[in-house]
Amino acid sequence: VKAVTDVQLSGTIRSFLTEKGSNSLRTSRLYYNTKEQMDRIKSYMDAYEIGITMIGVNGREYVTDRSYWKISMDQLYHHEITNRARKEPKRLVYQYYREKTPQSDGVIVATKALIDRTTGKIYGMLYISIREKEFKRFYNDFTSTGNDVVILDRTGMVLSSNRGKWIGRRNPGLLKDAREIVEAGSDYKNGRVMGKHQLILAEYLPDCSLYLVNLIDRDFARSQM
Repeated sequence: VKAVTDVQLSGTIRSFLTEKGSNSLRTSRLYYNTKEQMDRIKSYMDAYEIGITMIGVNGREYVTDRSYWKISMDQLYHHEITNRARKEPKRLVYQYYREKTPQSDGVIVATKALIDRTTGKIYGMLYISIREKEFKRFYNDFTSTGNDVVILDRTGMVLSSNRGKWIGRRNPGLLKDAREIVEAGSDYKNGRVMGKHQLILAEYLPDCSLYLVNLIDRDFARSQM
């Protein structure tokens, strides 16, 4: 969140993403100053393998490291990831992306439209990407046999889980369970998930608009008693 705020407050970055027809010296200076600021912003997240991409209304782009997320700028500009962020410009939108090749890694992308505070118009897009297998580091220590973690967005899409086959698929039933738990202020509920009797615990993360769900296999838990 701090990285997004710093990008939005930077006049240098806004100029880089909006100015047209600048001479080569002005463009070089803008790029150099933008790189300095982006290096500082990226340093907040150096503990994790994270890539940052920006595209501007003037057609310029800035990418910290293309190896994190291999997508062309033309693809990105017209992709659903960008379209959804345009529709919800005030939100930081988390989405799942994976190329249609067996060898590709899934990526979680946090996207934010960059808005001119004076005109209210979008002047660029910011994308912060992290490989899903890297994202797992946030919760892997809390998983074990019969104890699963699922990260859901507001549409029910599974962005991350220790259960790999669930990732990138929508689970409206689990989203319904998570919402009911949060809205009722409950600690948990019992239910069936993926054909198993589960103890379902859920928490809403407002800064990310995501649901953190913990599933405990009741039959497995009983067998360990």
